[in-house]
Amino acid sequence: MAATSRTWTGLDWPVIQERLAQRTQTEGGRERALSLFPQGSLLWVERELSRTEEAAALLRERVRLPWSRVHPIGPFLERARRGGILEGQALYQIAQTSQAAREIRGLLLASGGPELKDLAEALPHMEEGERAIFRAISPEGEILDEASPLLAELRREERQEEERLRRFLDRLIRSPEMQPFLQEAVITQRQRRFVVPVRASYRHQVPGILRDVSASGQTAFVEPQGAVEIQERLLLLARKREAEEKRILRELSHLVAKEADLMALAEDLLYQLDLIFARAEMSLEWEGRRPGGLRGEAFRLCQARHPLLEGEVVPLDLELPGPGHGLLITGPNTGGKTVALKTAGLMVLLHQAGFLPPVGEGTVIPFFQAVFCDVGDEQDVQQNLSTFSAHLLHIKEMLPEAGRKSLVLLDEVGSGTDPEEGAALAMALLEHFLERGAYLLATTHYGPLKAFAERHPRLKNAAVEFDVATLAPTYRLILGQPGRSYALEIARRLGLPEAILERAQAYRDPAERRADVLLTRLETMRAEAEEALLRAREEEEAARAVRRALEEERERLEEERARLYREAAEEVRGWQEKVKAELLELEKKGRLLLESLRKGEGEETFRQDIRKLRKEAGREVLPQPAYVKPEKRAVFEVGQGVYVQSLRAAGEVAGPPGSDGKVPVQIGALRVWVDAEDLLVQEGSKRAPAVGRREVDYRSRAGVGPQLDLHGLTVDEALLRLEKYVDDAYLAGYEEVKILHGKGTGVLRQEVRRWAQGHPLVESFRPGNPREGGDGVTILRLKG
Repeated sequence: MAATSRTWTGLDWPVIQERLAQRTQTEGGRERALSLFPQGSLLWVERELSRTEEAAALLRERVRLPWSRVHPIGPFLERARRGGILEGQALYQIAQTSQAAREIRGLLLASGGPELKDLAEALPHMEEGERAIFRAISPEGEILDEASPLLAELRREERQEEERLRRFLDRLIRSPEMQPFLQEAVITQRQRRFVVPVRASYRHQVPGILRDVSASGQTAFVEPQGAVEIQERLLLLARKREAEEKRILRELSHLVAKEADLMALAEDLLYQLDLIFARAEMSLEWEGRRPGGLRGEAFRLCQARHPLLEGEVVPLDLELPGPGHGLLITGPNTGGKTVALKTAGLMVLLHQAGFLPPVGEGTVIPFFQAVFCDVGDEQDVQQNLSTFSAHLLHIKEMLPEAGRKSLVLLDEVGSGTDPEEGAALAMALLEHFLERGAYLLATTHYGPLKAFAERHPRLKNAAVEFDVATLAPTYRLILGQPGRSYALEIARRLGLPEAILERAQAYRDPAERRADVLLTRLETMRAEAEEALLRAREEEEAARAVRRALEEERERLEEERARLYREAAEEVRGWQEKVKAELLELEKKGRLLLESLRKGEGEETFRQDIRKLRKEAGREVLPQPAYVKPEKRAVFEVGQGVYVQSLRAAGEVAGPPGSDGKVPVQIGALRVWVDAEDLLVQEGSKRAPAVGRREVDYRSRAGVGPQLDLHGLTVDEALLRLEKYVDDAYLAGYEEVKILHGKGTGVLRQEVRRWAQGHPLVESFRPGNPREGGDGVTILRLKG
């Protein structure tokens, strides 16, 4: 991306680079962060934005990469290429980097997005070299005994000889015969040989080689004769061991040299990934998002926040419909005009450097080839340049370069000279940039420029908001209207004498005073309108909250109702299963009686068994305590025990009868409304005295027809009714029944047949034939 040096400093890009570098995990990643600049390649920007977006998704999922094992291995690789022998620590760092590359590759291939997977596919690692190094080198860079059988044997022999030497010398210095000759009973080293300190006067009493004499001449350091042979053996073993260690390091270095190019590529890609994840981490910290419109022309910022500002940051909203359009921002000093310029420019730089900028939903940022920024005071005493001259020289650099893919940011354009001439020059500059098709953002205090913007078809006014009541800026950008400088109001707040302020007001042009009055009134009306809109939105949100609460309560009640229906159905089903089992048992006993009768057993015995069965049937079938038919026009009391004949279930009256004469009855968790004629009342009731017990005929078909119509019911309601109907039809003795569910979407038909497939009373089922209703009905064949 083209830009002047002042653009980078004016938009705080070096600060972004340094903060990015602080989040990298490797030296190479840090170097890349400090050299990162926005790019002028559309494909590069699209790719890097995708990589950052994918890395941010992994960071949200707490995926962490093993950066601690990535080392700067470039110098080691270069030395290996030249045939050099690497130290153990260098080899271990190369193997660790290879291991990290292998693990990162696996993580990204398993969890990364398309762009990161492409990077992972290209990420190599050493195959043979990594395994060989970890087998031979310790984390501290030492060569392990396992590196070769010969090395292990040599080191074992060295340890044995050292132990032998230690024992010999220890016996020597502890020997009573040697004690008088020794200066002290210790073992020390001279010329890398183990010696004992002997009194100089007894030097010839201790056979051995003189290795050194103390500075005072009182002590001779003698290598005892018996130790010479052992130490010669140790020196020989050490030379062999060192030669073997060097051979191992040479072989491992050769393996690294063979794969040096691959590892150099791996190091480069790892540094790229480090930069990508650091960029993603920064993007997450400021809650960035990927803007749209990269290939479009509109430039719109929604809720953009400058990431380097501390404290509560007022977000920025602005829009330029396309190339050759501009925005002129006016308002008081310290009101946020320059911050608005720098925020807009920095959002573009971050976007084209692959960051997810801190913007809100709806933001669109097109692709720019250049960003030109003239912000701040550029007075240069050494070059004898005034602020005005420095600004002009910088703007001069932009004039031939700015075009349709350029963003131009001008702070206090035309300032630093005569206001009339400065305003005229500013108009000419603004018009030049707009004619060249640049996107333009500029700030000013000049009144003529505000009027110029009102007249120009592609230049709009905007104002930084100022609270008239508190005489303090709010830092909000208001599009579509010019702003006031509020110089006299600010001077009054700072305590200037009122007489001076009144005199200054009198010197002002009457037309400008009237314009300020109109602008103030306009700002007041806008603030009142915004306040009214805010109240309306708050009331609307409160209404939405109430509606949501009511909807949640309705859903809760629906769930509770469904739960109660399910519990009641389970309770009734359990009772019905018990009755079915008892019926089957009675039927079994009846068959046994008939069999005994056929075998000629006594008729009296048969009659006794029949009476016994009837007694058992009555005791089992009739509810306890006894229920009787109520008197005509009986008044049912709440809590009165009743028996619902059609349901064959006991319950209690739950309330007064309804307008249709139906009585509410609570049966376990289920409440039903039934006809009064369908009820038996508990014997002994004041309102309905018992008239005696009666037998219930399970095989009666009263009230149970050969078909059931489920049209208009939900699936849950239909299955509940179907369950009861099949139980009643079975008890009524039907062999086959018809279930009318209609065709419709087919959901109810599928649920009915799924239910029938696993029901213990249904032997089989089939769709109806054309005369029976086709696929709109299901015929159930009940078990015999």
